[in-house]
Amino acid sequence: MNLDSFNSMRKESDRAAAVLGAAFLDSALGELFESRCRPRVTADMLRANGVLGTFSNRIRMAYAIGWIAEDTHHDLHIVRKIRNEFAHHQDHSLSFATPSIADTARELLVLRAVEDTVATTVTSPIDDALRERLERFKPPRVRFDLAIMVLTDVIEVAKGDPAVASTDARSAVAFAKRSMENVLRSRPT
Repeated sequence: MNLDSFNSMRKESDRAAAVLGAAFLDSALGELFESRCRPRVTADMLRANGVLGTFSNRIRMAYAIGWIAEDTHHDLHIVRKIRNEFAHHQDHSLSFATPSIADTARELLVLRAVEDTVATTVTSPIDDALRERLERFKPPRVRFDLAIMVLTDVIEVAKGDPAVASTDARSAVAFAKRSMENVLRSRPT
């Protein structure tokens, strides 16, 4: 996901951001299958009525094959749940402040590796600055936005690296730190 697309999504309403963010990830998963599978077979599988025609099935299959790690699998399903909550409810007052959506967004694991690393590292000026920045990523909408960026990065890496599923917490920290920096630099005014 490029920063222009990301910034565009961040300017949208909560409902639009949830739907767009999930669409970005759904598309990225489709591209992952296109890059790693036979073209004719993949085109049939990715059709709306194909085996991989839904976001849910793409998530499950990418995990089953070993292309994404368990935490990525978990977070993709959380994004899908949030998207479904917004997309299938007629209540137009829904937002990331709505308790059910806020609680679901808090289940995103994307920041946990960073939070755990910061909590267990020796205090330094860099760690203190990171702690301050982490506070800015706690609101459910901001956490969701960061998850979209990190998950997009993880899927992009998986396109070229079959071993990406073995990504450990340290790699997740690197992804999250880079994404956090991008989010902070691209903060809309």
